[in-house]
Parts: sequence; structure tokens; C-alpha cells
Amino acid sequence: MRIPQRMEGISERKADDLGQQWFQGAPPNTRHGLGALRSVCTSKQRLLASPANNPCKQLSKHPLQTSRNRTQGPVSGWSPFFPRVLGPRSWGKNAGSQRNRLGKNLAPFLSTIQFCVLLLPFSNGVSSMKKNLLFLAPLTFLLGSLGAQVGTPTFFTARLTGDQQSPPVKTHGVGWGMVDLNPKTGAVRIFLASRGVVGKAAHLHSGFPGKSGPVVLPLKGGPSVFTGAGSLKPTQVKALLNGGMYLNLHSATHPAGEIRGQVLLPITKRFVATLDGKQAVPPNNSQATGEGIAFFHEPDNVLVYAVRTKGLKQVLAAHVHLGAPGKTGPVVFPLRGSNGLYCGVSPRMKASDILALVQGNLYYNVHTSQVQAGEIRGQLRSQAVFTTFLGRLDGANQVPPVTTKALGQACVELNPDGSLSYKVSTSGLSAVAAHIHKGGRGTNGPVVFPLKGGPTVFSGTTAKLSQAQLQDLLAGLYYVNVHTSSHPGGEIRGQLFGALRPASFGEGCPGSNGLRPFAEASSLPCIGSTLRLRLSQGKARTVAVLLLGTSKDKAFGLPLPLGLGLVGAPGCFLLNDFGLLPVVLLTTDSLGCGSMSLPLPFLTSLRDRVLYGQFLIVDPSANSAGFVTSNGLRMTLR
Repeated sequence: MRIPQRMEGISERKADDLGQQWFQGAPPNTRHGLGALRSVCTSKQRLLASPANNPCKQLSKHPLQTSRNRTQGPVSGWSPFFPRVLGPRSWGKNAGSQRNRLGKNLAPFLSTIQFCVLLLPFSNGVSSMKKNLLFLAPLTFLLGSLGAQVGTPTFFTARLTGDQQSPPVKTHGVGWGMVDLNPKTGAVRIFLASRGVVGKAAHLHSGFPGKSGPVVLPLKGGPSVFTGAGSLKPTQVKALLNGGMYLNLHSATHPAGEIRGQVLLPITKRFVATLDGKQAVPPNNSQATGEGIAFFHEPDNVLVYAVRTKGLKQVLAAHVHLGAPGKTGPVVFPLRGSNGLYCGVSPRMKASDILALVQGNLYYNVHTSQVQAGEIRGQLRSQAVFTTFLGRLDGANQVPPVTTKALGQACVELNPDGSLSYKVSTSGLSAVAAHIHKGGRGTNGPVVFPLKGGPTVFSGTTAKLSQAQLQDLLAGLYYVNVHTSSHPGGEIRGQLFGALRPASFGEGCPGSNGLRPFAEASSLPCIGSTLRLRLSQGKARTVAVLLLGTSKDKAFGLPLPLGLGLVGAPGCFLLNDFGLLPVVLLTTDSLGCGSMSLPLPFLTSLRDRVLYGQFLIVDPSANSAGFVTSNGLRMTLR
């Protein structure tokens, strides 16, 4: 099943504009590509050494763009992290052209990262404010220099398993796929990767879940990677847009198909929980409390969770259980962690457990030696269909319209406690006030919340919304209005509408802990605000490098996704280019989890541009390359 059900069978474009459709329309999205972008080392590394001897200074010039790297082979030298890449012997005299090409390009990149990583133990003491300021300045400059963009196709993903076959197949094989569609021309491009199964053939089929259908497009390759490209008829395009197609991998053991995955729009939905003794069954007087947040990703059908408690002693275990409020139930899956701190990714959830999640019938339960049945408990709940909102402000949205060159952007998030966090950025005016008003498009209404700040930026948190106010927000009846002395009734205005979080695609490869790192965005990539990224299930206490790029189709002239077995990382894939340059931004905690913030400048030219991101996690014991990779993220700037 899908979450939320209202989003079943819609295209990516439709989902991106879903808030606009529900909320009486909104400024149309214009799809574009994205030009080159570069980034920089973190401020910690920048402050460690002078420009003359700072190894991170190398990142100011992309190692893949220098003439030396186009003509010479891999850089030799000592490398505890990347021996297969940096040592020239590792490539061999008779290595294939792809290996040589990949080695020449990746070696300087990884060498630079290595130096930055080695500096991290000595880089304490830099305040987060300084880090953000030092990072924001070059990012603003580089984003501002982006060129024209090209059209972006509709993007789908699939997760292949045996239980989706009709009838179901018992197998350890799994797989993942990506499908790009141009809805106007019907052109389609497909990638499929599998593990645990020897594929003999693979196809794109027509058929809804639980139903088998004819082959639409055969794929080439095997036994673990298949690709394909072709053109779909208008009826087939419609079926794909409505969730009526699937990828099927056939084996000698199961010629009718061993693993299958419906081709769907990737969606992420947030759930929150507050834990205390009052919710336990039976209730208790424990003073301990806790907070939990989780993001459900489909079609992966996994729940990425983080739970933090305080006041507990002698913690035994923690789980997600099945049960309505006031009722107890069996364990769905254990939480990864100890002593009241938990972070991880669930196994793929069954349809019945997903339904329970949607209905509010799953709960966190933390067990202690004092209360072994569970000292504190918290029901997982979804606050709303959307928890992130944005508004694009201009004079044309005023009632009546105002002639002005001023523009603005409102980024709003519904917090777990029911309040709203907001940041409103403007240009071309000096505001005297700003508010959130109640009123549909084309109508004026009263102030609901005054906004703090000015004269160009407003940010803060509102009071908790009542249920009626939440319904008004979801119905598209709120707008942001910025008032000036020349236009006291409002110079620019923008209706607030819901927006989807960045989508996940692909999968990570196992680290030395046996787990696959998982990347996700916990906020909306809204210009003028901060994009928050999280990593789960990485190696504990290590460094992760964010690879930012503009394409998931090609890197270094090679097609993506690109298997990294050639550089000593079997099962790992490079999912996007990193023309924006890698930035060492994230260190993991004792559970292998971490987070980072990426300030996005307020540049209206960035709206609707697409970035791709993937984490490279330093893990010397995982493989001979010394690193593993996460899944990928597709982030449309708003």
C-alpha cells in the first residue's frame, strides 16, 4: 500500500504540484536542469591551516577539471583509506578503459578528501555560527553563477522483492530500480540492480499490484544489473503515471519472475511521538520522557527513526509495537541503540504494518528493569498530509495587485508540537511588518500570526495551532503578506501550499557493521532557509562526505548509476555526479548516525532547479576501497 493513500498513482510533477491543486492553484513549477556548482571544505578545515598549506584549498579547483588529471594516471601515495584508488599498482597494466578512466578521475578527488579527513581530529572549537557563515558565503556566490537549465523528466523508483510476485515467491533476492519518463514524448530510461538472485531476464511490465501483465519493454544486461530505453505509447504513459507498471526480474528457478517491484513516485512522510509513563499499559508515574521522529519512505517501505529519552535507568530494550492507544501488542521491530538513545532503519515493512502506521496503531515502547513491560510509551502519529509548506511572494498576488519588483519566499514547517517554524526572505523592499493571514487566493483576510524580524528577513516560531487553524493551513487558506510604508496593505504576498520532501532512490552498500547507510532530508530545500540532511546506519564515529551534483545520468562521461567494484567497493554505486565538489560536513555518533545543515541562499533564480546528493562514508574495514556509499537524494530547490 502507499502512504498517504491520497497520493496513489500520481506522477512526480503532479505530486510536486499537489499542494497547488488542493490549495486553489499556485505559481506553476518550471522544470529545469542545473549548471555547475562547487562547494568548499567546512570552516573547521579552512581555519586549520593557512592558504599556502591547507590541503582543503585543493577543493577550490575541481580535481576532475585540471589538465593534469585529464592526461595522467592515478596519484600515487600513502592512503590508509583508499588503497585501491590511490596506488597505481591497484589498477594493473591490462585494466579496462572504464577502470582507467574512473581511476584517473576519482584518485585526486579521494586524495583530497583523505587529507581533510586526517585533519578532523584537530579541528575542534569552531562555533556553528562561524561554520555556517563561512560555508554560506561561497555557496551563495557559486549558486548565483548557475547557468541555464534543461528539462527534467518525471522520476519513479521501484523496490523489488519476492512477496510482490503474483503469486508470492520465497527468496532472499531483492532489487531496486529507477525509471525516467518524458511524459510528452513517452521516452523512458530504466535501470535495475539486484542482489541474491541470478537474473536471466528483466522487463518493464504493465500491471497493478497483485496482477500480472504483458511485457512493455525488455531490458538488457545481467545477471545483476539491467538497463533499458525505449518509447511508450500514450496509454502506457498513462498507466505508468497511475502506478500501473512494474519491473520484473526472472531467474532460471523462477522463470515467471523471482522478484518484482511496482514503479512508483518516491514519497517521504513524517511521523512523530511523545513518550511518557501515562501512555504505558497500565499507566505508571514515571517522570521519564522521550521524543521520537520517523520518516517513512516508499516504495522502499522502511521507517527511518530517531528516539531520544531522558530520566530512564537500567534500560533493557526498546521496540516499535503494534497496538492502538491503550492497547498492547507484539513487537514489529526492535530499535537500534541503547541507554535510551536509538537511531536506525526498520526492515521492509509489511502491508498490514504500514496500514497500522497510517492509522496510528504503532507505538514506541522503552523497557526498563523497573517496568519490564514498558516504562514509557509513545504512539506514532502523522500530523497532516503535508508538514512542509512554501509560498512565493510577489506583487501580482496582492488584492488588488501591486506593481513592484520586490520578491519573497516563505518557508514554513509544522513542528511536532503543533507550532509553525517560519523563515520569510525578501528582496527589493524594506518591510515594516509581515504576517500570516487567513484567506484564500484572491481574497484578503485577518492576521493569524504576526511574524518576527525585518526589514528583509523574518524568522521565528508561532504558537501551537488549534485544530481549526491546522485545517485552514491544509486547505490552503493561509497566506504570507509583507507590508511596507508605501504599501501598508501589503506589497508582496504568497499563498502557502504543501510541498513534498526530497525523494530517496537507489540503496547504500553494507559497511563494516553489516548495515546499509541511509540518507534522507528532514526538511524542505526551500531557498532562503536551511536544508537539513540526516544519515543513519553508517559506521560509528567516522566521517561522511556529501557528494553534491546536478545529474544522476552521467558522471565523468560514464553512465550512472556506476558500480564501484572496480575501485574496491563491491555492491556500492555512484548514484550522482559531484560537480558541486565534495564537502566534509558530517561526523557520525556512536550509533553511526549524524546530521548536517546546508544553508540555501535566497536567489529566486534557483527555484525548481534539481540537485542530487549521496553520502560517501569512510569505513576502512568495509572493503579494500575504505569507503561505502548511501542511497541517493533528489532535491528540487523551492
